[in-house]
Amino acid sequence: DVPGHERFIRQMIAGVAGIDVVVLVVAADEGVMPQTKEHLHILSLLGIERGVVVITKSSLVDQSFLEMVEEDIKETTKGTFLERAPIYSVDSLTGEGIDFFKKELIRLVTQEERRKSYASFRLPIDHVFTVKGQGVVVRGTIFDGQVQVGDELTLLPNHHQVRVRQIQSHHKQTEVAYAGQRTALNLGGISHDLIRRGDVLVEDDFYVLTNRLDLVLETIDTFKHPLKQRTQIKLYVGTSEVTGRIIFFDRNELNQKESDEVLCQAELDDPVVVTRGDRFVIRRASPIETVGGGWIMNPNAKKYRFGEATIKALKEVKEGSPVERIFRVLKEAKALPEEELLRLASLNEAEFKLMKDQLI
Repeated sequence: DVPGHERFIRQMIAGVAGIDVVVLVVAADEGVMPQTKEHLHILSLLGIERGVVVITKSSLVDQSFLEMVEEDIKETTKGTFLERAPIYSVDSLTGEGIDFFKKELIRLVTQEERRKSYASFRLPIDHVFTVKGQGVVVRGTIFDGQVQVGDELTLLPNHHQVRVRQIQSHHKQTEVAYAGQRTALNLGGISHDLIRRGDVLVEDDFYVLTNRLDLVLETIDTFKHPLKQRTQIKLYVGTSEVTGRIIFFDRNELNQKESDEVLCQAELDDPVVVTRGDRFVIRRASPIETVGGGWIMNPNAKKYRFGEATIKALKEVKEGSPVERIFRVLKEAKALPEEELLRLASLNEAEFKLMKDQLI
C-alpha cells in the first residue's frame, strides 16, 4: 500500500506488465477493509492470475481472532483469482513467519515461465530524473519487446529521438532488458524537462497516438453511482491518467446491477499510446469512485452510431481471430503498407509472419 488511494491505483496499473505474483496484505488487528476489496477487484480487472495473501501484525491478536480474520479473507476472495491462494501469517516485530514466507515467495516466482515478447519495444515512463555525470534517466516497466544499449528510440507524444546509453535492471548494469522487467534507461539526446510521467518510449511506428478507444468494460461491486452517457471519466492505462468521456452504444446509463461485459468507447482529451489487449481502469471524475476496468479491443477506434448494429460489429472485433481482423481491415481499406495493416489489426510482426503464407 502507499499513502493516498489515487496514487495506489496509478502505481498498480503502471506496474501491471511486470507483475507475476501479487501479495495481498491484510493486517491482523483490522481484517479485510473496504479498500482491500477494491484493490482485489482492480487486480482481477488487470488480468492478474497468481497471488498469495499475507496477514501482518499477527502478534497483536490471539489465535481465535487470527482464525476469524482467515475466514473473512476466504469469504472475500471467493470467486476471485485468490480463492485458493495460500494464506501466511507474519509479524515484522517478532520476525515470526517472515523467513518461511520469503522462501515460499521465491519458490512461487521461480516457477513462473520467462516472458516471451515478440512485439516492438514499449516502455511507459513512470519516473524521470538526472544523475550527475550521467544525464537523463527514465524508469518504468517494459510492457513489450526488448531494448539494448545503443538503440535509437522515439519518445511519444512529442516524437523526440533519443539513444540508449546505459541500461540498469534491479541495480545491475546490463546490455539488454526484456518485457516484464523494471528498467532504468540512461538516455542521450534529450533534456529531462522534455520528459514527463505518462510519456512512452517506442522503437518504431507500430505504436501511434490515439484519442479514441473501443473497450471491453466490467464494473466492480463497490461501484455505486450510475454512469450516464458521455459522463466525464478518468482512464488509467500504462503510466497515463487521462480525462475523457464514456460513450455507450446500447444504453444511456450504466448501473451497478449490470454485471455483464459492456462494449463501449472512451473519447480522451489527450492522446495515449496503447495496443490491443492493454488493461485499463476507469474512475468517475465526480463523485470520485472506481467504476471498473477491462481491456482495449481496438486502439484505433472511429465514431459509431448508437444501436445494435454497432454492438454486433464490436463483438466481431472483440472475438475476431488475427486473420479475421486482417480481413476486416483490408475489406475497408483494400490495400495498406504492412506496418499500417499490423497496427490497424492490432498484431505484432511475429504473429503476422506465422500467418503470412496462409493468408497469401
